[in-house]
Amino acid sequence: MTVFDGDYPNEFYWNRLVYLLGKHDLGQILKDPEVKRRCQDVVHQNEQYAVYLKANTRLEKHVAITDFRHLGKTPTGNRFLVYALYPESFVHVRIRREDKSKEIIAVSVGHSIFNPHCRVNAGLLLANFGGGGHYGAASARFHASKADEFIPQIIDALLKNEDNENF
Repeated sequence: MTVFDGDYPNEFYWNRLVYLLGKHDLGQILKDPEVKRRCQDVVHQNEQYAVYLKANTRLEKHVAITDFRHLGKTPTGNRFLVYALYPESFVHVRIRREDKSKEIIAVSVGHSIFNPHCRVNAGLLLANFGGGGHYGAASARFHASKADEFIPQIIDALLKNEDNENF
């Protein structure tokens, strides 16, 4: 077995990239055809994701709220991009459909990496709604029938921005 063998998709690429990082400077690595292609793909994906974020995100005080529930397929991109687009936010709520039947809603909460003023423990907050995580990031999944009750409660707690460590 060589350093490039693997049982997982993309493992070959990541192992090769680690090898290249150990042998070459960044300029040479970025000229590698596969590295260059993948970098271009990520840039393109994030350009498209920014369009979706701008169209589906609203800012309430310091909370950026992205609601993708109406989309057939949830777009993907860099999870930190929202903080660059909405620098006044210090927490992000991302809402989406989890399954094709549209019966399960997934809510993710994450603290900004640029604006560290969120005092709410995301993991503890979402544990109240059947989810969990850690201080800076968490998620919860629940039946769509609970969305009108749960989502406003989650957003309200984030808007209050109170330390919830003792709850």
